[in-house]
Amino acid sequence: MDIGVILTAIITVLVVVLGFVFEKERDRKAKLHERKEDLYKDLVLSLKGFFHGSHDLSLKQKFADEIRLARLYASDKAIKSLNQFIDIMLQDEKEFEKTFDKNYQDSVHELLGQFIMAMREDLGLKTKLSSKELGRIEYVSEK
Repeated sequence: MDIGVILTAIITVLVVVLGFVFEKERDRKAKLHERKEDLYKDLVLSLKGFFHGSHDLSLKQKFADEIRLARLYASDKAIKSLNQFIDIMLQDEKEFEKTFDKNYQDSVHELLGQFIMAMREDLGLKTKLSSKELGRIEYVSEK
């Protein structure tokens, strides 16, 4: 047998196998990215259960459920910033008067912004906004 024919066959098989492996990996990453987008969207939407005197327990439960899922798909940085945000929200939840304290609000905006920034980074989105700008919450009455 000719060595050229053997090498051509080996190279062809390698190219096909590598192409298959790369395609499967690309599909896996695309599915993971889609899951992360859905997870982060649901987390952000359920955040309103913590703001502006909301007493909607179903939103808080939804947020808790999303946090559990975040452990599976969110980046380490997103999980760490989420934990910091939750810590300040739960620590001060019973001290309602702090809701109107400027330093407290700035801390909440900063930590929320860090969480949003971590989610954006995880999704491959770049920003020139600061974490405080990303965490700024405008209270809009839903009627």
